Amino acid sequence: MQDTAAERDPAPEHEPGPAREHEPGRAPAQEPRLDADAGLGLDADAERGLDTDAGLGLDADAERGLDTDAERGLDTDAGLGLGPEAGRGLDDAADSTRVGAAARRRRIGFVVAAAAFAVLIVLLGWAIPPRPAVISSDRLGPENGEPVAEYLTRARNTLAAGDTDAHWALISFTAGISSDRIPEFSGHLRVSEALYHVPIDRVMTLIVQIPLPAGGPVAVASQRAAADNVWAMRADDDRSKRVQQVTYARLSANCPCLVGLVVQATLPQLRNLAALPGVRAIEALPADASAGVFALAPLLPEQQDLADFGADDGPVPDN
Repeated sequence: MQDTAAERDPAPEHEPGPAREHEPGRAPAQEPRLDADAGLGLDADAERGLDTDAGLGLDADAERGLDTDAERGLDTDAGLGLGPEAGRGLDDAADSTRVGAAARRRRIGFVVAAAAFAVLIVLLGWAIPPRPAVISSDRLGPENGEPVAEYLTRARNTLAAGDTDAHWALISFTAGISSDRIPEFSGHLRVSEALYHVPIDRVMTLIVQIPLPAGGPVAVASQRAAADNVWAMRADDDRSKRVQQVTYARLSANCPCLVGLVVQATLPQLRNLAALPGVRAIEALPADASAGVFALAPLLPEQQDLADFGADDGPVPDN
């Protein structure tokens, strides 16, 4: 390429000129190299630099960089970053929204159900009010350890009022009677309870209470029910089992073991009953006393001085 360039453009001849003297302390001037260096430096290198660099750097690389990177950046990022990831993000957000909505619906349903249940309880309480609790300190019969004479006086005083209202009252007998004699002492009055006790010297036995519906025949049959109740009781030791057996046997044999009756009558009727032979005492409750909520402790025929059960150290008979 240098030969061709030289042939095509011959360099001009230099005319001889006056020679410059060398001045002391100054380097000799060098002539510029315009042909080869300039031609090669500017033509070849510049052309190569401009053509190659521009062509490759700007054309190829730039095109590849812009095209490839742009396509990769836009296509890949858009396709992957904005496509699947954004799609997954949207799906997750939608799932979270659905889960939150379901949770809110459940909470709302729970609140509504609780409110409905509370309203139902209020309505039921209004429609079916609870029965008021009956607390009673009423008692028929002597207190434990009370002197018998004092109780007899107290019982008579309960019949002294002048009202004609119905009263609940306890009839205690001088001696035990059998159940077939109940009509003799009830005077065809309402009998609500029969009390049985099998007396055994120095042996403590139970007082058996039998509630009675209205009707004389049921009252007469109450002694058999008393025997069955005794047999159904649990005995924890040998002495208790023997007492249970003898009590059951005597009640089943229709012993004179009825020691008390609970009746409902007016005070004049009760005073008439108190005058009957065999009636030891009749004690009446106030007219406003509630049925079935008072304590019962009949005065036993064998209790003469104190109303207590005495010792429990005697032998238990076989029958």
